[in-house]
Amino acid sequence: MRALSLHDGHNAPWLTLIRDGIGGRKKTLETRNRPTRVRGDVLLCGAKKPKGRYSGLAACVVTIVDCRPMTKADEQAACCELYPGAYVWQLDNIRPIDPFPVSGRQGFFNVDYTPPGHDLSRWLNQVHVGDAFDLTEELPAESVDLICTSPPYLWKVHYDTDHPALMGMEADIDTYLRRLIGLVIRYERVLKPTGVIAINLGDTTRNGSPLLIPERFLIAGADEPRLSLQLRDKIAWTKENPPPRSRTGIAKKTLLDAWEHWYILSKSRDWRADLQEWNPDLDASPQEIGDRKGLSYRRLVAMSDHLTPAQKQRANDAIDRTLEKMRSGDLADFRVRINGEHKDKFGNLPGGRKSQMERDGFYVIEIGWETMKRNWISTAVENIEKCGHPAVFPLYIADRVVRTWCPPDGVVLDTFLGSGQTAIAADQNDRDWVGFELSPQYATEAEQRIVAAQVERERNRTLFEFEPESTAETADPEPHPELF
Repeated sequence: MRALSLHDGHNAPWLTLIRDGIGGRKKTLETRNRPTRVRGDVLLCGAKKPKGRYSGLAACVVTIVDCRPMTKADEQAACCELYPGAYVWQLDNIRPIDPFPVSGRQGFFNVDYTPPGHDLSRWLNQVHVGDAFDLTEELPAESVDLICTSPPYLWKVHYDTDHPALMGMEADIDTYLRRLIGLVIRYERVLKPTGVIAINLGDTTRNGSPLLIPERFLIAGADEPRLSLQLRDKIAWTKENPPPRSRTGIAKKTLLDAWEHWYILSKSRDWRADLQEWNPDLDASPQEIGDRKGLSYRRLVAMSDHLTPAQKQRANDAIDRTLEKMRSGDLADFRVRINGEHKDKFGNLPGGRKSQMERDGFYVIEIGWETMKRNWISTAVENIEKCGHPAVFPLYIADRVVRTWCPPDGVVLDTFLGSGQTAIAADQNDRDWVGFELSPQYATEAEQRIVAAQVERERNRTLFEFEPESTAETADPEPHPELF
């Protein structure tokens, strides 16, 4: 849970004033010399120094509901006088807890604590029919590890519902963006401090021109004072089979739109990301890449007029050693820079690769697997037989996102579950999930697909489970009388 340390010494008993009050005085405004965008529940802890009643202890949970510049009228609720540059953080719903030791630090930090009433069990592994806004409001605060979702694109797809809460049919862009930002504000409340939002947004064109809705979303989010989320990654989803479009009018002069945006947003610096699970598909194996590049670089070395015979020999030896690493799987890729063949990349600073180039006439750049975790993903647009949903979410992407940004014991939320792909991905990776769907028909179909996927997975597990061969020693058979 997100936590914050306050002084609680004799001369500044701020935490005691918030939790218990002193002499009829109660502090409901925390003062700081900087504003905050944090909203929602925060665990208040006492700083270890100066010594006080709650020094070194977590003491209460509060809800930060607003932040603004301090005025003279705030002095009583803040229990202090107005000072230059002061901001007040408005505290609501103050809930004392049984104190327990905490090692705090400056600024916000995370504590492994779940407040009473934050039980998510009645929501887990079920499809809930209703509006994403209302249902997200009902979820306990800081209860979800990953929100993986794809809100309906503006004016793009006709869904089988006329519900007034349906997104994507707003009259204008500003209304759509306001609703989208309002939903993300709700996302931040239910997200754990280490949680991540993975959101897929598509663009819309008007009169042949893109409206830049994903980019407008980022700008609107950055300008929203109620949001403290940080953009961590921008991912391009390239479609291997983009849907065709009309080739008349303006469309004849523009390229086919074959990719969409994925944004990865976090609530804190401690967001969970296991990049070992993000394995981009390569067009060729490392050995194939190495053999092809090795041949090309050897040719450049042999034809070089800038390398001495000794330098050429050392270059070929270095290429051989690098190819061995490629064949063993220790490297994902490599580059060779050869004097006279490649433009300098190191500027005019002495040392390092500049000195190596001057001495040896070449240098090798080894690329490990970590650097291959690139911000793109390529997969086909899915078209599932007998699935009535018009915009099926690719299971391949959902699976990758769940494995990368949700811990093994975590909870995944999709507020626009649609065909159920996010739930299936969470289920097959042994994560709990919560799904919201506005259309009862789509919700029923999603439940059927989730159950079918579970049955298929169990069937495959049973199919490939074998009884281990017995290692017990068997007695020698009795000798046949006719043979002796």
